[in-house]
Amino acid sequence: MTKTIYITGASSGIGRATAIAMAGAGWRVLAGVRTQQAAEALRAEHGSILPVHVDITQQSSIDAVAKVVAKEVGDHGLDVLFNNAGVPASGPAEFIPLQQFRDVFEANLFGHIAVTQSVLPLIRQAKGRILFTSSTTGKFAPPFMSPYSSSKHAIEGLADAWRHELRPLGVDVVLIEPGGIATSIWEKGLDPAVQDFGPEAEAVYGKGMAWALDQGQTAAKMAIPAEKAAAIIRKAIEAKKPRIRYLIGVDAHLATRMNRFAPGVLDTAISAVMKRDAKKR
Repeated sequence: MTKTIYITGASSGIGRATAIAMAGAGWRVLAGVRTQQAAEALRAEHGSILPVHVDITQQSSIDAVAKVVAKEVGDHGLDVLFNNAGVPASGPAEFIPLQQFRDVFEANLFGHIAVTQSVLPLIRQAKGRILFTSSTTGKFAPPFMSPYSSSKHAIEGLADAWRHELRPLGVDVVLIEPGGIATSIWEKGLDPAVQDFGPEAEAVYGKGMAWALDQGQTAAKMAIPAEKAAAIIRKAIEAKKPRIRYLIGVDAHLATRMNRFAPGVLDTAISAVMKRDAKKR
């Protein structure tokens, strides 16, 4: 029997690459997208992919897609849900508007809760699997990425709790923790220079934000292709007994180990480098 996966955030990046990889492996793929252009691009890439238009910040949109999923999977149920959609944001926490924090959490946390709740009976029916895209920053929060990092920390807690609740029911919950992946996220908001926070923010945090921008540009050059991430995610999807967490990228492994075994050293190193680079400006 053909297995079915529902992926949110499939318009680009990891979600799109995973949709293509799973379709190529013979899976029936319901790919959540926001635009007709993205839907047509996916169909052109692999004709068997079924794009579904979903806005995970709107309950009516989530419920409409859940009905489509139920119709597609029938009595078998849904084999895999991959919660991957999300939005970036960065800047000095002191000056980021509170509404921006709320918007990020709406997309990166509450939307995933709503989507999962909408299809969870279908996943239990199939004794399927749920994946959440977290991030290295879900364990280690770099400076000037507080909205994004804190939302990913929340995803870590959500997935851990859901894993304990659902494992006795035969449902696996897996966290995907990528480091730097070559996607459009670098241009969309993980760049403190993208947003003008005003002269006071520039006076207080300008040098630090400039440092963060330099680090972001360096990380972007080292980022691995989304297709490589998709290959690892496919293993998480198809493994008979999946791991709880899948780190993706050398930087993800290094940052996680440093934060686990020497968090004070990591804090000291970041502060020292930021102060050193600030003096050069």
